[in-house]
Amino acid sequence: MKMKCPIPIRGLCIALLLMAVRFDAHTAEPIVENDPRNAKWVNQPLAYRFQALDGRIVESDQYRGKVVLLDFWATWCGPCIRELPHVIDAFKKFNKAGFEIVGFSFDQNPNALATMVRDLGMTWPQSFDKSGQPALAAQLGIETIPSMWLLDRSGRVRFTNARVDLEKKIQQLLDEPYEDGAPHPQEYYAASAGTDGGKKPKANPYAAWGRTTNQPTNQPAATKAEVKLKGIINSARLQQAMLSVDGTSITVESGQSRNVTLDGKPVTLKCESIAEKKVTLRLGSGETAKTLDLVLAD
Repeated sequence: MKMKCPIPIRGLCIALLLMAVRFDAHTAEPIVENDPRNAKWVNQPLAYRFQALDGRIVESDQYRGKVVLLDFWATWCGPCIRELPHVIDAFKKFNKAGFEIVGFSFDQNPNALATMVRDLGMTWPQSFDKSGQPALAAQLGIETIPSMWLLDRSGRVRFTNARVDLEKKIQQLLDEPYEDGAPHPQEYYAASAGTDGGKKPKANPYAAWGRTTNQPTNQPAATKAEVKLKGIINSARLQQAMLSVDGTSITVESGQSRNVTLDGKPVTLKCESIAEKKVTLRLGSGETAKTLDLVLAD
């Protein structure tokens, strides 16, 4: 007979679970500073967007200026549960200083995930896919959990194994100089695409990050410096352009309109289309509207 935890002693059950050691399909491996299998991602920016388990929309750009822990885990993974007290303690200690966590769950049972998140006071967002495989984890090639990646304030991957000296690494990234509200680094290069058994390389849905030309073919001179293309996410699930408008970072999906301030004036910006390396925008409305073509250079 399967045992269930009565509601009054749920806290005790969770506490016992935190001390449990259970190995499942995704098991822990020897801890190293940076997993060599993920070396290509170090110092590269990451872009992600999803609807969290609690319904909120989460995207990488909203964490600009924050040190972010990407926590790949599951409620059924014993090693993951053993790490949770350290993760929770780090969040409590550093959150007010600019530290955030984004969870990527390998669970297939949303109720089990929601219950643990609630009972342990894990207020950060959790990505959930009923397939049990978060899209970002698949993209990054993460095969074992727990796996913790630390991103700096500019959104670049700095540690692909943050479990070693977690708090020390968080403090290191928090202490690094950063200009609040600064644009993304100017040189973003597409991460290397993976291979599939020696077959044709798979497309990277989180590319193309690249150095931007920011020289639209028909852009008025007055706005050349104000609207910049910082990156593109172009996949079957999401088409999104990451822009800087008068120094303010925004994201816009294909067909979406946003109200922005350009040269001190309110303007409606609409994303007309997103291609592999080109984004077409429309500024304003009616006869005075202008079309912008922004291109990512190779």
